[in-house]
Amino acid sequence: MRLSDVLSKPITTDYVQIEGFLGSRKLKTGNSKKIAVGKVALNYYCNNCGDQRTFYSGEDLFCIGVNEKTVSIDCVLECPRCGASVQMWFLLECREEDNIHSQYPYVRIAKRSEKFSESVSLNTETYGDFTDALEKAKKAAREGFGAGSIVYLRKVFERIITQTAEAADPPIETRKANGNLKPFIQILTPYFFTETSALFCFFFNYRIAFSRRLRIIYGNMRLDNARFFRCDLLQRISEILFMIKTDRSDH
Repeated sequence: MRLSDVLSKPITTDYVQIEGFLGSRKLKTGNSKKIAVGKVALNYYCNNCGDQRTFYSGEDLFCIGVNEKTVSIDCVLECPRCGASVQMWFLLECREEDNIHSQYPYVRIAKRSEKFSESVSLNTETYGDFTDALEKAKKAAREGFGAGSIVYLRKVFERIITQTAEAADPPIETRKANGNLKPFIQILTPYFFTETSALFCFFFNYRIAFSRRLRIIYGNMRLDNARFFRCDLLQRISEILFMIKTDRSDH
């Protein structure tokens, strides 16, 4: 397996053996070197093309030495059709018993960071004024900022509930006498027991499942469980937004 194969896959905690890529001469801390390890290929949504595309790097990547166990790798991925780009950075580390300069080291991606141009995004769908927050939630999760991701998901979730409650027939009161929004839990409680639309029925049927996700949003869940449910929450909210989009297009 070549290094480009590892960089083209999702981040995992497992180490995989690859062909050596640094040669016999050690790369000192802070020094850089161009390495020929094949093309990195990752999927993103190209806003110019209006579709998901596989973005590719060039054959040569740039590597900076950190220590005997770790290197930093930079590259730029481009859409093969329009040239829209994503700047990539990887922190690659090897096993404790290995050396990053070995002929066949076992390595894994310790961290990956992406800088998107305006032409590239993670979302494959647009959801009106929810799109930006959902995009930020996905990016925060990919960067390892779980708490930040949950903050954005919380905003999306509360806005979905509030807007749909106001659009119900009859509408659920979301504001106090002074015009300010009620505390969210006061909106949420009658919401779950209102079945005036297909979307409300959806929430009613999933109210128990959502209660577990709400415990993440409001900080009442152990961290080791939160990682799994954050991904599940992101998927669930994406499904709801798609349902709302479809419902609106049918009317």
